[in-house]
Amino acid sequence: MPEPSAPPPPAPLPPAPVVTLSSSNSADIHITETTVTETFPILPYVFFDGNSSVIPARYIRRGRDSAATFREGTLPNNAIDIYHNILDLTGKRLSENPSITVTLIGATDNKDTESANTELARMRALAVKNYLVSAWDIDSSRINITAQRLPDNPTNPSYAEGDEENRRVEIASSDENLFKPIVHEKFSEYSMTPPTMNFNLGASSQAGVTSWTLVAQRQGETFAQFGADSAPPKDYAWTLTDKVARAVGDSDHIACLLTVRDINGKEATSESDVPVFKQKNNVEVGRLSLIVFDFDKADISVENRAMMEKFVATAVTPSSTISIIGSTDRLGEADHNQELSDARAQSVKKILLTVKPDANIIECKGIGESKILYNNALPEGRFYCRTVAINVLTPVDAH
Repeated sequence: MPEPSAPPPPAPLPPAPVVTLSSSNSADIHITETTVTETFPILPYVFFDGNSSVIPARYIRRGRDSAATFREGTLPNNAIDIYHNILDLTGKRLSENPSITVTLIGATDNKDTESANTELARMRALAVKNYLVSAWDIDSSRINITAQRLPDNPTNPSYAEGDEENRRVEIASSDENLFKPIVHEKFSEYSMTPPTMNFNLGASSQAGVTSWTLVAQRQGETFAQFGADSAPPKDYAWTLTDKVARAVGDSDHIACLLTVRDINGKEATSESDVPVFKQKNNVEVGRLSLIVFDFDKADISVENRAMMEKFVATAVTPSSTISIIGSTDRLGEADHNQELSDARAQSVKKILLTVKPDANIIECKGIGESKILYNNALPEGRFYCRTVAINVLTPVDAH
């Protein structure tokens, strides 16, 4: 009887995916760390929606239970983010300074349903007062309320944006401690070259690639991860963030790993090492952005002049170089805004030289609306654009 034939050999297993990863721009990342002290002025206005006395949701309110955890030093290094804490910032300072009294001045846009509606203006002021009393336990006798049709210094009502800005509550006090700026001292800012790492990704599989993951690691710690349930794109751009700059050392590298998985669950990984070099800037930066101007104005208020004089006296040394840049919001004609920003910059320069007559001002100019600094869809963003920025660069060894 013939022996049975041997079974056919098993079909070969499909090969694992093939994957490649490489950088398509400079293989190195160069980081410069600059020490910055920045002064953030406070805009003492709370803006309201049309025909409403409800405080908009963008204003942060911690409430009584968490108000005690509020600390000025933990506020972010961003003017608008600081501003959105205006209610708790006011409550905190009133709580710490029992002698301060405030007046809340409610106003309207004085149009349509808000025309001559001082009751709506009063309700807006009352909404702010109620929060300060309920969340911060401020004695109501310390908070006065007034109401008027328009603010004392209204924005041009021919613009819809002007109406938005006129619907507000102004927080007024004779005590300058209520409005002192937020100062963040000696924090680090980073510039990175290149700002974006561009990668070439390659993957193939007989079975078909079903997912990919690109991971950036330093010493086994992941600080960036990207991917999708699909085959990887041919190119991927990774925008570098401060998280990268803070994580790496002076001479370091980032391990970038591309992993793909096929329909059978098989994986393959390719790695690309990116060298990183970090250095300290040899100058420190002092920065003050002044909210010094009402709509279409170039004169400096008493409060902002005092703030600027204090900043200049402490930040400017004989070795410092100074730039003064004026700007505007987007309202109005571009040519007019350019002239207005020039006038604002010159106003600041004049005062600066009264404090430091020998100051080395290397630049003083207006940029008009050519660079919108903050979100002009919000009234506070437009106010913060009506500004002059003073940047002081001082060699580190000059301190």
